[in-house]
Amino acid sequence: MSKSILSGLAEQSNNSAIWYTSFQLPDEDRHPNQTQLVAFEIQRLRSSTKGLTKVLANLEVKTARWFIEGLYQAHHCVPNAALALPLSEELHSRTETTSLPYSFGCIQRVVKAAQSLGWIDIVKGNHVLNGGQVSRIRATGELVRAFQAHPLGWTKMATPCPSELIVMSSGKRKKIRRFVRLDEHSAIPIWQRNLNQINELLTSKCIHLDTTNENIRLAAVSQTKKSSKEFIAPINFPKVSLRRIFARNRFDCGGRFYGGWWQYTPSAFRPYVSIDGEITVESDYSGMALNCLYALFNEQLGEGDPYDIGLNYLNESDPRRKLVKKYINAVLNDEHNKFRLSHDELCTLGISSRELHARVVRRHPKIAKHFNTGIGLHLQFVESEIAQNVMMSFLQDSEACLPIHDSFIVRHQQIEKLEYLMQDSFQRQFNSKIKIKSENLVLGERMAAPNPDLIPQGLPYKEQASTFYQMHNSRVSMSFDYYAGWVMATQTLDEINTRYDEAVQWWQANRENIRACINDAKER
Repeated sequence: MSKSILSGLAEQSNNSAIWYTSFQLPDEDRHPNQTQLVAFEIQRLRSSTKGLTKVLANLEVKTARWFIEGLYQAHHCVPNAALALPLSEELHSRTETTSLPYSFGCIQRVVKAAQSLGWIDIVKGNHVLNGGQVSRIRATGELVRAFQAHPLGWTKMATPCPSELIVMSSGKRKKIRRFVRLDEHSAIPIWQRNLNQINELLTSKCIHLDTTNENIRLAAVSQTKKSSKEFIAPINFPKVSLRRIFARNRFDCGGRFYGGWWQYTPSAFRPYVSIDGEITVESDYSGMALNCLYALFNEQLGEGDPYDIGLNYLNESDPRRKLVKKYINAVLNDEHNKFRLSHDELCTLGISSRELHARVVRRHPKIAKHFNTGIGLHLQFVESEIAQNVMMSFLQDSEACLPIHDSFIVRHQQIEKLEYLMQDSFQRQFNSKIKIKSENLVLGERMAAPNPDLIPQGLPYKEQASTFYQMHNSRVSMSFDYYAGWVMATQTLDEINTRYDEAVQWWQANRENIRACINDAKER
């Protein structure tokens, strides 16, 4: 691994953290011994048993389990992360969506017990009225050694409470979020029920990056560039449950699905997303926001690239096209006409901000009057309803469909069904067609596709295959450890042995094809 990658990971490890509200507990305690040791330490440190009840003691055990699981998931994130947790009482109930699941007293006693055991390091936060940074806590000492001896494997995670699945955001610059009440909108019970069913399915699936450890780290480094400097969101495979977040205190604005770790993964690495150990494909709506806006007012977008404003792009990956797309999506949301591309971005385009806007208006005269009106948030709601329809259709067949706003990831066998459902959902909403693009399969080195260049030479066949697979498994150990947890939890020993034999036979028959695919991926 290059020095630049290593330095990027080192910088990430110092800054990355998982928020205390962003992880779910597994159905069973993965660290019962550590949980009990913390509970015992709480009792040892207690100055008096006055007021101590069985209910309170049990609550402290639950708090210890929650705290240790958070540290465990943070430790096994890529990059290694801290648990961001407020340690001052006034911050424990600022809003519904940021309140902690346990009382300040219980959390305080658990943290002190873990400190007493020498299990954690704390970097205290600096709080101001409307900002600052919460405390960061990392596992250390015996706790880290216990975590290192217990690699992150898949386990069934609990889903969020239905009452916490629909979130309303208000405010523009300083957003305030809250969980909605059932009586605020007639569709809320349906939205909650649908999301709860989707989350139950997603938490039963093994969703991870099936690629080499190096590629997972590269994805993490790339992800950092999209994160704020103060808070870097690391890759955390167990984080799969979704929520819907509405905007501007309105149920016809926003409503997109958020929460899955894959949504933050750079597009270059999403082809490695795996569902239950299988290769996936991503399909997305082409020019979704523009198509929705045209269809909403019974207009036709017409043929051609909606982002072609006469700059003669080299191809769809031309950075100028991406900037034009960024600008168009921004003016749909910018109701105060304040958004501008940066000076460097305008230099890349080779035109002024005024000319850019004029070209966009000339390209889309039928809808230009809706620019800078804030209509984009309503379009997001329409998109989210279409996305819900697509996911619920897959749910009927117990198939995972991973949303990324206007695109979806499914197992590669489901690609034709996905394209059909995406088109059908859009047409039912608007009685209009839309272009759908599907990414090609990327078959680089992964669990079931070793790199044939690493085959050791000069050994008997059985020893060669054994040595080769040991070497390969070390290169994909993050993927393998996580996937192995799912296999052990969901399959019998006979099924596991059968799948292993099939994998060996498949490799023997396809190793030359694998070599060609890997070499092709390297060239690209």
